[in-house]
Amino acid sequence: MLYLISGNNEYQVSQETKQLISKHPDYQVEYISGNNITDPGAIFQSYHTEDLFGSKRFIIIQNFLTENKSTERKKELAILLEKDKRPEENILVFQEYGTPTKNIKLTKYLIKSAENILCEELKGVSLQKWIIEYVEKQDGTITKEAAKELISKQGNSQLLLKHSLDTLLCYDPSNISIENINLLTPNSYEDHVFQMIGYLLQKNITKYVQTVSDLKHLQTSEFQIIGALQYKLRNLMTMKLMKEDNIPQSMWAKQGSIPPFEINMNQKLVEQTSISDLKELYQKIIDIEYSLKSSERDGYTELSNLII
Repeated sequence: MLYLISGNNEYQVSQETKQLISKHPDYQVEYISGNNITDPGAIFQSYHTEDLFGSKRFIIIQNFLTENKSTERKKELAILLEKDKRPEENILVFQEYGTPTKNIKLTKYLIKSAENILCEELKGVSLQKWIIEYVEKQDGTITKEAAKELISKQGNSQLLLKHSLDTLLCYDPSNISIENINLLTPNSYEDHVFQMIGYLLQKNITKYVQTVSDLKHLQTSEFQIIGALQYKLRNLMTMKLMKEDNIPQSMWAKQGSIPPFEINMNQKLVEQTSISDLKELYQKIIDIEYSLKSSERDGYTELSNLII
C-alpha cells in the first residue's frame, strides 16, 4: 500500500501519519530520512520484505520528494514502483513537509497510484476553531478574541501554536486570556531573531537551535532570517561604538537611526559583548548568505550549525 501525505501544514501531516500508524498496530514502523537516500533499490526491496522478526513493515520516508536534490534517484524509484506487480503486503508512506514538485516522474506516479492526503494550512475562522477545540479537549477555555490574538502573534503554523497552547494550558488551563498570551508568547519572527542573537553571543547553542526550528515552523524564509540578523547586528555594532565613544544613550536612537525599543531590549548585550564578537558573527551571517546563493545547501541547516 502506497501513501503520499504532504502539504505546508506540518502539524497536520504528522497527525495524519500518526492516525494511519494507529490503524496498523501489528506493523513494524520504520522512519527513513529522504535526504539521506542514495540507493532507491534498497528502499524498494524493503517495501517487499518482512523485517528480521517476520513482521510486516510500515515504512515512512520523510521529505524525499521535497529535500533530496537527486532527480535521478527519484526517477529510479518511480520506475521500480511502476514496474512492480507484486502484492502490497507492507506499507510505504511518503511523508512530505511541503508541496512536492508535480512535474517529476515520482510525484506524478504517486498522485496517480497512491492514496493522497493533502494537508493544507488552516487560516482565519478555521484556525480559530481548531485552537478552541484543542484547548477544550485539554479541559481548558479560550475565547475567540484570545485565539485571534495568539494567531496574530504566532502566525498560522499549527505546530508552533500547539507548543504555545501547551505552555498556556500549563500556566492557567481555566482561562487562556489575552493577558497571559502577551505574557508567555513572543511575537512572530522578529522576537525570535532577537533571541537568536542573544543565544549565539551567550553560546547557548541548544536554545539557539530550537529558535531556528521555531522560525522554520513559522515558515520564515532563510533569507528573511538572515536579513533580520544582519540588520539587528548592524544596530548592535552601532550602539556598541556609540557607547565606546561616550555618546549619551539618549542620543543613540537619533544619531544611529535605531528604533528606541531595540535600544531598550539590547542594553545587556551592548554591555556584555565585544565589538570583535559582533563583527565575527556578522561576517559569518554574510558567509552563510553567500553560500546559500551559490549552492543548494539547506538554509535552516546552515543557520542551525552557526557557532561562534
